[in-house]
Amino acid sequence: MNYITISFGRYGSYLFSFCNLLLEQYQNFLYAIGSIFAPLFAVLLTDYFLIKMRSSKDDNLLID
Repeated sequence: MNYITISFGRYGSYLFSFCNLLLEQYQNFLYAIGSIFAPLFAVLLTDYFLIKMRSSKDDNLLID
């Protein structure tokens, strides 16, 4: 029974160290995506809500 516990503990330690390396690379990937898409969406939302709204009001005045 002791050997089974020790072998499971070793297996869990090896699995954790392997998964930790994969998660570290995945976390860097998420940081890279976040550094690109967060400013992109900020520019898109600013363009839509501030610039397009203002220009649509001006277009309605010219239709009359």
